[in-house]
Order: sequence, then structure tokens, then C-alpha cells
Amino acid sequence: MGRTNRKAALESKITHLLGEYELRKEELEKAEGLIAQLPTLRERLWEIETLISACEVVIKSGHPNWTPKHLKPLKPFVHKIPVRLGSVRL
Repeated sequence: MGRTNRKAALESKITHLLGEYELRKEELEKAEGLIAQLPTLRERLWEIETLISACEVVIKSGHPNWTPKHLKPLKPFVHKIPVRLGSVRL
């Protein structure tokens, strides 16, 4: 009886450890992928900052008192629709 309980307990422990192992492995692969993207992301941020500065210079050349305080950032690739999904019935 003692051997059966010990075996069952150890098998249960192994299954939990295997599950955690797979989870940590996936997290590690995801983190390594993000680290690999760092140079590309930094370069793109620099490009975006340069483009923003250029746009501000062009606007200020025609409107010297203009400030970007009223502008709110919009996320790219997000569609905005005037009604909530499912609220319009056909």
C-alpha cells in the first residue's frame, strides 16, 4: 500500500513538474524572440521620432502657435467603428 501511494504521489509530482517545465520553456522562447527583435524595434522607434519631428516642423511653419498637446495616440491596425458590435440588427 505504501509503495502504491508513494508511486502515485511521485507520478503526480512529475506531471506537475512537466507542466511547469513546458510553461517555462515557452516563456523562455518567447522572451528570446523578443530580445531578438530589440534592434529592429529601436530602429523603428528612431524612425517614428524623426517622422513626428518632421511633421511638427511642417505644421509649425504654417501655424507658429501650434502645439501637439491636443493629439492623442492611436494604436495602429485598430479599426474604429461608430457602433458597438451586435447593437445593430438587420
